[in-house]
Amino acid sequence: MKKKGFTLIELMGVLIILGILSVIAIPTITKAIHNSREKAYEDQVGIIMAASKNWSADHIRDLPTEDGASIAVTIRELQEDGFLEVNIQNPKTQEPFNTSSYVTISRYGDRYNYEFHLED
Repeated sequence: MKKKGFTLIELMGVLIILGILSVIAIPTITKAIHNSREKAYEDQVGIIMAASKNWSADHIRDLPTEDGASIAVTIRELQEDGFLEVNIQNPKTQEPFNTSSYVTISRYGDRYNYEFHLED
């Protein structure tokens, strides 16, 4: 009479194969998650930068007029003026961005440079 089931060697073989697959797969999956969060963070910063450019189009008088001069616009100001969502999230931390984070708008010649600064 033939018994149905697995031998100890067969079960250990399956566990070893699963262990090898997990050693290969986990770092790959972890890296993919990290890369997607980094890309989402860059996209959110792009949204903040676009909001600050729209803000500066509506606040031309507030922009620096001298070469090398700069001003800062906080996320709070962008939200209060309606240029940015109220609860824009940081994908790296899964928390809303600190409303004290800001974009520096600097004048160089006849151009403006925008730079995002994250406050913790």
